[in-house]
Amino acid sequence: MNITTMKLNAGALKIFVAGKLNALTAVDFHREIELIPQGTKVIFDFRELNYISSAGLSEILICRKKFPTMRIENMRREVYMLFLMTGFDEFIPIALAENISVRVDMSFKKFLRDKAIYSEEEIFVVGAGEEHTWQNIEHGSKVIANELHKAGVQQNDSVAICGANSINWLLAFFAVQRIGALAVLVDCNLSAEKIGALVQAAGVTHFLYGEMPAATNEQVFLYELQKFSGGKIQTFHSFRDDLDFKARLAGKSKFHVIVRAEDPAVMIFNADGSNEILSAEKILAAAQSHSQEKNLTADEKFSVNEPFGSFQGLVEIFAGAIAGARISLEKNS
Repeated sequence: MNITTMKLNAGALKIFVAGKLNALTAVDFHREIELIPQGTKVIFDFRELNYISSAGLSEILICRKKFPTMRIENMRREVYMLFLMTGFDEFIPIALAENISVRVDMSFKKFLRDKAIYSEEEIFVVGAGEEHTWQNIEHGSKVIANELHKAGVQQNDSVAICGANSINWLLAFFAVQRIGALAVLVDCNLSAEKIGALVQAAGVTHFLYGEMPAATNEQVFLYELQKFSGGKIQTFHSFRDDLDFKARLAGKSKFHVIVRAEDPAVMIFNADGSNEILSAEKILAAAQSHSQEKNLTADEKFSVNEPFGSFQGLVEIFAGAIAGARISLEKNS
């Protein structure tokens, strides 16, 4: 193993680690790290690191405690998979090597967090005279996640999301992923009777709703929905367009629930009323292919022509996100 240190601006350090970080080389790694003052801004470059053992991961954990703002760049796939399996990717910012695409290996929660870290000022959604960056989306989803958690939504609960395409739909979707619940996506154009039957079959216990064309009288619609669902819905939460979650970002809050990449993330309904659970990996893999097929480019503005709550709609959303493009939202799109 070789370690090379390069000084950056403002006292920061970039540390290049090459070879193997295992039980034999961890001692040398530890010795080098001891020479660096506590709290230093450290960036590790792992482009030449091809193996890490449990002893090496222990050293990385020590580094994380000594350098709270540390991050790792240019990590290889084989090393990244070990970080993924051990959960280290949940608390250490990681950027992958440029020639490796592993977005399909992460949860939606991890996808959003990486976007908020590495593309925080990148605009992803435009519409109604507003622009929403990944940092806005990260914070807004955190606000909703905490509200849902306080209302009793827990990891592995089935949470319905029903509403027209909007920025708040995206915030609600990422909030459910942050908690680690299953997002049950429902067509907002259906009647209360049909929605009630679907959510009852899916075991939904919490219902998130935005603009629903059939809900001319919201209170009556929700009453009928509860009746047709068999009374199983414990709580209703609105994310209608008139609710501005950006205005409530001042109250900073932390909400950490580990969500594994292999956890089921989304339930969608087929035309015959049957349902299917899809992992983030499957959706992101399809999105990556779609992005390449459509030749989407950074900062390109595009419209999602399908409901966000459909498989194709999700694929289009994340295809744009992977490419760095921008979703253009039209009213009632």
